[in-house]
Amino acid sequence: MQERENKYRRHFLGLIAILMVSLAAAWPKLPITVFVALSPLFALLEPPKQISARSGIKTYAIFLFYLLAAFLVGNLIKGQSDLLQASIAAILVSFSAPLYFFSYRYSKNGLGILTLVLFWLSLEYLMIKWSWLDSRFILANFIAERPGWWRWNIFTGYLGGSLWILVVNTIFYYAFFYKRSIIESSMRWLSLAYATMVVLLPLLLANFIKTKSFLNLQLVKLLYHSSSPVMPEGLEFYSRHGEYLGRTALWVSVLILVFAAVKRTTTHERI
Repeated sequence: MQERENKYRRHFLGLIAILMVSLAAAWPKLPITVFVALSPLFALLEPPKQISARSGIKTYAIFLFYLLAAFLVGNLIKGQSDLLQASIAAILVSFSAPLYFFSYRYSKNGLGILTLVLFWLSLEYLMIKWSWLDSRFILANFIAERPGWWRWNIFTGYLGGSLWILVVNTIFYYAFFYKRSIIESSMRWLSLAYATMVVLLPLLLANFIKTKSFLNLQLVKLLYHSSSPVMPEGLEFYSRHGEYLGRTALWVSVLILVFAAVKRTTTHERI
């Protein structure tokens, strides 16, 4: 009975994610649902007390299925026909889940689901760096048609938008889904308040930034895939620093994985 309930719950969470991504893609001028679209998928990855290889693979397969479905549906709604690139992008960022399981099992760091955020951001950074991958499928593109919401991305890089979306989704996960909150009618109101603040504060900050040139994905591609990029006036900061958030996330992720690998090796040696 418990297994059947968990099965229905997983599919319910996956369908919610597809719906939220679809709504964000359908209304690019008001893509607010993207800030909650990933939180049900994060709930799918909520680790049990003991993570076995079999349960981990099964959980990852369900996570990948619904993440891939959400990417493809969103891609079709936007009128983009490159389903292969959308699939590659979804599969790439989905690797954040097994990396999260691995680090959770062996390093037991205190970051929790935020480790997944680091891995996801790192993989999106690789998506930008590798010219053969289409960067249109990073999370920040969901808010690309609302430049007034995040003028500050000149200082954070384009992936600052992805980090914003990921962090808000993480907090909504804790508010609605952590340890079956919404199912057991025990919503975490403080987490909900935090999520609202993290949505609103960057919006307010953007109103105080009067930049003439807004950082867009074409500029990001120009910097990373051109031998002699020419920066528009007013974007010298980005030309010097680029996607430093993505680079930092990548290096921190590598350190976490190395630490987890060392812990795994020493644990096996003691056994």
